[in-house]
Amino acid sequence: MRDYYVNLFEYNDWANKLILKTTTENNVRNQKIFSLFSHIIIAQILWLNRINNETYEFRDFWQMLTPEEMGKLSIRSTSEWKFIIRNGEEKDLEKEVSYINSKGIFYKNTVAQIITHVINHSSYHRGQIASLFRVENINPPLTDYIAFFR
Repeated sequence: MRDYYVNLFEYNDWANKLILKTTTENNVRNQKIFSLFSHIIIAQILWLNRINNETYEFRDFWQMLTPEEMGKLSIRSTSEWKFIIRNGEEKDLEKEVSYINSKGIFYKNTVAQIITHVINHSSYHRGQIASLFRVENINPPLTDYIAFFR
């Protein structure tokens, strides 16, 4: 199972790089695209902070990042997620993580549930970005999971 989760983060990294490349190559100015992509990256870091029981690195989950910051944080996030998965044991995926969400509500979820959420959350917002690319007359990159294997 650990290899599967590592693969998901490799896919996620690949898809994020395609989005970032499309924004820079097309000189995108639509701030909603940058807001959504910043949110993807910040959320990946936020969940790492929760799993590691660390103080949140970002207090504003919708903070605007520069393309350079997004690229660097995406690489770091992928590396840290893969490290957690690879260096743990299979049973660590079922470890419960306690946290308080942005509305102040206490929750517990397993690491496996959090990983699945992070990947789905990223895919959801990349879909929104793809729609915004179309509005800007930019062909969005194909970021489907199956395309990662082609």
